[in-house]
Amino acid sequence: MYQCISVVHVDPAKKDILVDAAKKLAVTTREETGNLSYDVLKPEGREDIIILAERWQSEEDFQRHVAHAGEEGDRVFEFGKLVGSVSTAPSDLYPCKVLF
Repeated sequence: MYQCISVVHVDPAKKDILVDAAKKLAVTTREETGNLSYDVLKPEGREDIIILAERWQSEEDFQRHVAHAGEEGDRVFEFGKLVGSVSTAPSDLYPCKVLF
C-alpha cells in the first residue's frame, strides 16, 4: 500500500476555494484504478491548513495518477496551480510507503 499526505498552508480567506476544488479532485481521483481513498481534512482549530490524504494500492497506481501532473490542462496540474494561488507557504508533501 502507498499513501501520500499533502499539507497545504492556505490563506484562511481563500480556504473555501481550495476545499471546493479539492472536493472535485477527490471525486475523480476516487474513481481511478488503485485508489483506496482520497480525503480532504481540516485540523481542529486551524483555518490555515488543509490536509489531503491519498491511499493507493501501490506506488505504481499513485505514479499513474500524477504521471501528467506537470502538463498544462491536467487536473492535478490545474489543482496545483490553484493551490499556489491560495497558499501562504509551499505545501508539505509526504509520499509514504505504508509499513504496517
